[in-house]
Amino acid sequence: MKDLTRTEDIVKELPETEVFFHGIGAILGSAVFSARMEASLTQKELAEKAGVDLKTVTRAEGGSGGLEVRMYDKLFRALGISPREYATLFEKAQQSISE
Repeated sequence: MKDLTRTEDIVKELPETEVFFHGIGAILGSAVFSARMEASLTQKELAEKAGVDLKTVTRAEGGSGGLEVRMYDKLFRALGISPREYATLFEKAQQSISE
């Protein structure tokens, strides 16, 4: 069964969505980076706080895409960002990338 929360599975099924998802990865990566800077945390500190691997933080901030939604959720929660705040964070990151 396909896991439609995993961008890799979606892109395999619909290859034309790859650009779209990599764009989202860049926006979410920018949001994670900005929030981490505001929190004055290193990547290692964020990884430990979120209970994820350092490589996950690096990949997230690099906008590589392919990370599961739950990984971004763990990072945002570790940064003290609630799911209700995701939309605002997403908009700010999107604006900073397009400038």
